[in-house]
Amino acid sequence: TRMIPVRLETDFIKKGRGLMTAEANCIIPSSNEKAELHATVVIRDEGGNEVARGRVKVVIGPTD
Repeated sequence: TRMIPVRLETDFIKKGRGLMTAEANCIIPSSNEKAELHATVVIRDEGGNEVARGRVKVVIGPTD
C-alpha cells in the first residue's frame, strides 16, 4: 500500500513553550483499495494547552 499526502492545513492557535506533544487520529481502512483519507492532528504544550491543530488529506492505494 502507498500513501500520498495531497493537502496539509495547519492552524496555529497560540505560542507553544516547552515540550510539545502531538496526537493524530484517522480511520485505518481494512483494504488497500484506492481511497481518500483524512487525519487530524492536535499539538499541545506541557500544560496540555492546544497550540496548533492540523488536517491532512492523503490518497492511499496499491503499489503499481
